[in-house]
Amino acid sequence: MDANWFEAVLKKQEYENNTLRVVNVELEDAVPLGANYASIIKRAKLTVVLGSGRTVTKTVIIKQAHSGKELEVMLEFDVFRIETKLYCDVLSQMEVLLDQFNDRRGKMWCDMLGYVPYKTIVFSDLKNEGFTMVDRKIGQDENHAYLVLRCLGRFHAMSKVLLDKRIINDNDTNKNFLACDTKIVELMVKGGLTNVAKTMKEIWSGEWVKVAERVEAQIEVAQAKLTTIVHEKPDFKVLNHGDCWNCNLMFKYDESGQTPTSLRFLDFQVSHIHSYIWDIIYFLYSSVQNDVRKKHMTDFYKVYWESLRSNLEFFGFEGTPPTFDEVLKEAARVDYFAFFVVAVLRPFMMSKSDNVLDLQKYNDFEVAVNSVQTNAIESTIEDCADVFIAFMDRGTI
Repeated sequence: MDANWFEAVLKKQEYENNTLRVVNVELEDAVPLGANYASIIKRAKLTVVLGSGRTVTKTVIIKQAHSGKELEVMLEFDVFRIETKLYCDVLSQMEVLLDQFNDRRGKMWCDMLGYVPYKTIVFSDLKNEGFTMVDRKIGQDENHAYLVLRCLGRFHAMSKVLLDKRIINDNDTNKNFLACDTKIVELMVKGGLTNVAKTMKEIWSGEWVKVAERVEAQIEVAQAKLTTIVHEKPDFKVLNHGDCWNCNLMFKYDESGQTPTSLRFLDFQVSHIHSYIWDIIYFLYSSVQNDVRKKHMTDFYKVYWESLRSNLEFFGFEGTPPTFDEVLKEAARVDYFAFFVVAVLRPFMMSKSDNVLDLQKYNDFEVAVNSVQTNAIESTIEDCADVFIAFMDRGTI
């Protein structure tokens, strides 16, 4: 058997499995309400004729830009251009790195099949590969969180190697969204804190009022504090996913259906190059069950750190990785960001309601303060009351 015979065999197989025609397209919602605010997500069910003559059904995911006021909001962050560029210029280089080091663990993102600049992207359907999301209303337990942090360590390590080799650079991403001098960020911060402080005063009494007053005192100063933190130069920069929360993570499980074994990151729309700590804090405070986070916080940091170090070594990084103490110091440095995530973002990220956030309202302050439903804020306050007290005790607020 010579090379020509193998070539013929492979070409025949490729032709038989190749798509000749798409004869029908059906669209359906791919995610439930409350799972995605930055775009419209549809699943396209395609009736396909293959080269072999067989007719099969295939599915793909279509991400489309909003229209109207929602589009105006997202245009300020240039999300479709950023995600397209990430797939074309950055994630593609990570795949080269995987091949170079024979990393059989595979990639941590789905395939981008095509795009229309810069309003539509077509992705492979991870549901076909057995991946599902956790219930964002419940949040993640320790097993899910450990896997996410290990994968973040690996993702960050790969990006650090590419940054160190100057294969990717700051121009490949946007800046941290909190560093964007836009009206939307201002309304998000001030409106969110105003709503939380108001709700706290309505449902709390006695000594708890002190906490509400501390939160209220942050309304006019929070954005400046966050901006200061964002502009501090990190000692160890990586590519941050930027929006690492429950609805941007999909898991595959073992045969029991209980233990997560594999992860895929979704939505690289606000990825940025900065300290590794941004992804960690954002994830832990937005997506992990509160009691789980409190119980395992130190272990979570350690799991991430061990993954970062081992993967930096695996991918041939020649620099000096951060120590565990440095990871803890970074977390303390951005503790005010953790407060922002709990107070402003977590209420709609883990709300029991399905459509808790209305992007159309992010155009002036009066309506922005009402953009997140009160019952969602009440739920967060009740679940995370001790977290707000901890922020106060640490002098964060």
